[in-house]
Amino acid sequence: MKDVNPIISVIVPVYNAEKYLRRCVDSILAQTFTDFELLLIDDGSKDKSGEICDEYARKDNRVKVFHKENGGASAARNLGLDHANGYYVAFVDSDDYLSTEYLHSFYNIIYVKDRVDLIIQSPIYTYQNGIIKTKKITNRVYDGENMLKDFINDGNLDFTEPHSKLFRLSLIKENNIHFNEKVIIGEDGIFIAHFLRFCKFIDLSEDVGYYYVKSGNSIQNRFYSPEKELYGVIEWKKSLMQLSEYAKIGYDVPNIWRVLTFLIKRYLFAVVNNKSLSHKEKKVWIKYLDEDCFTNYGKGCSLNVFGRLFSIVVHMRYIDLIIFLIKLK
Repeated sequence: MKDVNPIISVIVPVYNAEKYLRRCVDSILAQTFTDFELLLIDDGSKDKSGEICDEYARKDNRVKVFHKENGGASAARNLGLDHANGYYVAFVDSDDYLSTEYLHSFYNIIYVKDRVDLIIQSPIYTYQNGIIKTKKITNRVYDGENMLKDFINDGNLDFTEPHSKLFRLSLIKENNIHFNEKVIIGEDGIFIAHFLRFCKFIDLSEDVGYYYVKSGNSIQNRFYSPEKELYGVIEWKKSLMQLSEYAKIGYDVPNIWRVLTFLIKRYLFAVVNNKSLSHKEKKVWIKYLDEDCFTNYGKGCSLNVFGRLFSIVVHMRYIDLIIFLIKLK
């Protein structure tokens, strides 16, 4: 008798995505691997996205649609996790799309290595100007007593997005792992840092099949209030410090601070470029960063001349000069 549970649950948060939603969903339904369920989470869309989702559900019984009030991508993904029935779960953004072999490439690994907890691939980055780039990943397995320490030391925390990965769903549900809905920037990294603490077997795969569409409207290109930006830094730092303790490595290792530097720099730029703040207020907000952030900023990063100069200024806590350099940039 066939197992009633699908092997993979695919979760897609949807918000005002009518322009590209069909491309995304069509690429999922066209997979050569067919034992999956597709959960479309309509996050209070104001366009026709919700209607498009319902249309697909009527055509294909693998598609399940959930409509909810707008709460952000994290809340949408969490709702998907609560209703997912697969043994593994994959996340896809509604403006991205997949190659037809994407899910099959994951299945080929879990079929042979049935105890794998996490599979990581590299996304294919597509740009508006037509340029396509791919991060290179070499096939590698992490298991054993020092697996998490080796995973971090090899620089794999750089892969902080939920896409291009396959997660064992039982680990998520048994350990109550969810996306932090209060965090706008860094929530993906927090989720993955939490998940990694429970992993016993991680597989890095050189397969590629996830097309990540880079656009000027990305959340990475928008700044939020200093409160929200700072909260992201604090929570991501907390999750990575817990991870480093669990992995029994020092919290000041370069590969952890290389990841955190991105968020710290973003916070500094968000504060300085906030036109509603006076110079005095900007200085106060910058000083809210803790000593670790100033001391370890830029550690492990490959920096150009400006980046090296900026790191020195941050280390020295020259707040006025930090503001000047950001304005100059």
